[in-house]
Amino acid sequence: MLAPCALTFGPALQQLGPHALVVPVVGADSLAATTRTTVEKAEKVPEPEQFFGHMTVALPETAEELAWAETVLGAPLNGHWTATEVCVFASEVIDGVKSYRVLERIPLASPAQVGEG
Repeated sequence: MLAPCALTFGPALQQLGPHALVVPVVGADSLAATTRTTVEKAEKVPEPEQFFGHMTVALPETAEELAWAETVLGAPLNGHWTATEVCVFASEVIDGVKSYRVLERIPLASPAQVGEG
């Protein structure tokens, strides 16, 4: 079981794929790798070749939204927090509206619990 981990996001907004404005997240590499391995055991999950740990800021779709995203690419955005759970979610489009549905919430152990077992 993994312990909560300190995460830092930033320093600047980037693009992931053609329609995702994201900010990189550092500190969750082992957590992300373990989560992917666990999910892949249940179902093969394709990932884009350029995948990196990130927090999605916007998913622009219209020409106006894409133009706005271009104006903020590279803008500074940073902060930090401690991850205490992992959420597995599905990205869905219902009636033309994109949404995310949490499938499972997996709490991370406290540091004392990691060595137990």
